[in-house]
Amino acid sequence: MRRQSWRELLAFVIMSLAALGLSVPWSLGHKIFFPSEALIKFFEPWARLLLGPPE
Repeated sequence: MRRQSWRELLAFVIMSLAALGLSVPWSLGHKIFFPSEALIKFFEPWARLLLGPPE
């Protein structure tokens, strides 16, 4: 492995483990927290303010 590739490999491993950690309980039927839900709840009022109500 090249000397520069270890950072990319580490990032890939961390993201893969995080995805696995979220997907296994979700596939077993447990309710888990998704970060995207929090982002939607935060940005939705701003989007309605700037863009108006959805059509």
